[in-house]
Amino acid sequence: MPAESVHFKVRTDAPLASYTAKRPGVSLTVWCNWEFDVYELSGASADDAAALVEILRLAPESTEIHAFDDALHVVVGVCSDVQHGTAVESIDEARCLHVPPARIHDGWEEFRMVSFSEERTRDVFAKLRKEGAQIQLVAKRPLNRQALLCHDSPAMSTLFDGVTDKQAEAVVLAHRHGMYASPRRTTAANIADSVGLSRSTYEEHLRKAENTLLGGLAPYLELHVRTKAKRKAEAPPSAG
Repeated sequence: MPAESVHFKVRTDAPLASYTAKRPGVSLTVWCNWEFDVYELSGASADDAAALVEILRLAPESTEIHAFDDALHVVVGVCSDVQHGTAVESIDEARCLHVPPARIHDGWEEFRMVSFSEERTRDVFAKLRKEGAQIQLVAKRPLNRQALLCHDSPAMSTLFDGVTDKQAEAVVLAHRHGMYASPRRTTAANIADSVGLSRSTYEEHLRKAENTLLGGLAPYLELHVRTKAKRKAEAPPSAG
């Protein structure tokens, strides 16, 4: 029996599920590396971010709130004792693989996992139902060995959310023609001319795509930088 990719939703009265249920339109994405957590709030105000910090009982002196724009905030703080992944423990106990991040919106927590048998998938769902959770299966598909190694991360889809076909094509053309090379091998005007677009139209597609992609990438980059810095700070001093 091949492994299977399972995408499902869980509804409980957990604190973060209740938080989003009271805030329609607010989407919360959670990454955890067991040392600190990163919470990306989309469609949220500064007050929503502050309320999240309060719900999680995060210490102000060790918590950061970054505003990327009026509706996108990222909270970084030490791991909270407040449950922020209802299904993660059940996934782990069934010896399945949780594929982060978890996404919480409208009172539902969304999870993706790799399960190594249908029986283990049923075990995860049975445990959650026993605990009073409501479950919705979104998608399930078999994975062979190659597909498992190349499994599409939901993080990747998060990066591409909001990028239109024309915007994506603008970025692909810019990369293909060497606009991102150093030194730069072409200009936006040259690319626009080669595909029959006005310079202003092409630059608008490119700018919007870059803003969206960088906005999605920033939480991952911050997580990487902070983890690297923490490990460096905790590393024993070199001899000599």
